[in-house]
Amino acid sequence: MRKLILLILFIITSFTLFAQGIQLKGTVADSTGSPIPGALISLRSASLKLSMSTDANGVFSFPGVQDTAVTLSIKSMGYDSLYRSFSIDKKLQINNVGSIMLRGASSVLDEVMVTAMIPVVLKEDTVQYDARAYRVREGDAVEEMVKKLPGIDVDDDGNFTANGEPITSIRLDGKEYFGDDVAGAIQNLPADIVKNLQVIDDYGEQANETGLKSGTPEKVLNINLQDDKKRGYFARVAAGLGTESRYNSRLRGNYLNGEQQLSLDAGANNNRGRSSGVNDRQSLKGNYRDNWGKKLESYGNYRFDVNDNDSWVNTSSETFFPDYTRYEVRESSNQRKRKDQRFSWNFEYRPDTNNYIHWGTI
Repeated sequence: MRKLILLILFIITSFTLFAQGIQLKGTVADSTGSPIPGALISLRSASLKLSMSTDANGVFSFPGVQDTAVTLSIKSMGYDSLYRSFSIDKKLQINNVGSIMLRGASSVLDEVMVTAMIPVVLKEDTVQYDARAYRVREGDAVEEMVKKLPGIDVDDDGNFTANGEPITSIRLDGKEYFGDDVAGAIQNLPADIVKNLQVIDDYGEQANETGLKSGTPEKVLNINLQDDKKRGYFARVAAGLGTESRYNSRLRGNYLNGEQQLSLDAGANNNRGRSSGVNDRQSLKGNYRDNWGKKLESYGNYRFDVNDNDSWVNTSSETFFPDYTRYEVRESSNQRKRKDQRFSWNFEYRPDTNNYIHWGTI
C-alpha cells in the first residue's frame, strides 16, 4: 500500500513538473550594453505562440516552454529587428539565453504622425471631455452624451450637475447658447457634430475680460463643434401617436454659418410624464446670434412654455375591527395650468481689443 501511494505521488509530481514546462529568460540590450525596455519579444515553437515586452531592465521571461526548439523575434523602435533560434535544455528548469544585442536602425523611417485620444483633460478651471470617447447612438442629441460624462449627473427633473454643483448655462464654441435653458440647449444639438465638451468654472464677464477672478464661480458647459460641422443645416422631426388619444411631436433645427447661429425647438405632447392624469404641454424655443458688422455682435433667445395638468387619484381602504369592518373610498382631483414666457437680448460693441460695451435685458 505504501509503495502504491509513493508511486501515485511520483506520477502527480512528474505531471506537475511537465505541465509547468521550462522557463526561458534573457535580456535585450543595445551596442553599449544598456538595457532596452519595452522591446517586443515574440516566441514561436511547435506548440506555443507567445509575446511580451521587456521590463524596465530589459529583461524578458517566458514560462511554460515545453518544446526543445524555439525562435525569438525581437523588435524595438529605433533598432533593427532580430530573429534567433535557441535549443531548450529540458534538464534545466530555467534556460537563460543571456544578453541579446540589438543594433541601431540602419535606415531612417518616414515621419509618422500619431494622434492619441485622451478622454479627460484637466486644466486650471476646465475639465475637457473628448466626444470620441463617449459614443451614443446615431441621431442622439448631445444630452445623451452629457449623461455619460464622469462627474455629471441628471436628476428626475432634468437638471444637470457637475460634481454636485448645478450647470447654469450652455455655450456653443464659447458663445452663449439658449441662455439658462440647459436642458433645451443640449436636447437641440445632434451629438455627432461635437468635438469636445468642457465644464468650466466661470467667474463672470469681467473675469473673462481682465483675467481677475473673485467670488464663487458658476458651472458652465461649453460645447465645441468639429471644424467641418460649423457650417450647415441640422434638423430633426419626431412624431408619435398612442392609445387614449396620446400624441407626441417635436421639431428641432439648427443653422450654423461660422459666427452666425439660428436654432429652433418646438414641441407639443400630452404624455403623462411624471404625473398622473393628462399633461398637455406646448413649447417654443429659439436662439439667435450674429455679427452686425465688424465691431457689433447681437444675440438673444426666446422661450414659451404652456403646461396644463389634470390629475386625479382614487384610493380605497378596508380596516378590520373586532365588531365591524370599515370601508373608505377617497377621490381627489387637481387641475393646474402654468405658462412661462422669457425673452432675452444682448448687444456687445467692441471698438478695439481692450474695450467693450455690453447692453442686454435682465
